[in-house]
Amino acid sequence: PIEVIDTVIEDTQLLPFSDIKQTFERMMRVKFAPQASENYKLYFQIDRVTLSLHRIEEQNATRTGLLVPAWNFYGKLTVTYFDFEEGEQTEEFLGESFMTINAIDGSVIDNSKGY
Repeated sequence: PIEVIDTVIEDTQLLPFSDIKQTFERMMRVKFAPQASENYKLYFQIDRVTLSLHRIEEQNATRTGLLVPAWNFYGKLTVTYFDFEEGEQTEEFLGESFMTINAIDGSVIDNSKGY
């Protein structure tokens, strides 16, 4: 459960979705390019984009955080790779949020780190 204690900014502006989309397209390449190669191909199919409040951890605080509006990009990742014993292999990962972007400033939120 989350208890809202204070409102930091009462009336804030969200970035246009066109800006968020550009950030998503650019940062997906940056985030996943190191994994892709000639023998390891990644195919993303984004089928749902949601705007919701996302909790960001405050520095040096584990019990408190900030709720910020953020865009989440969900879908399916298909990974195709070559295994020398089994030949070409395919794995699918469904329903994951592949990227979360702060709707106010356009920064990418690392869900594993919490900020």
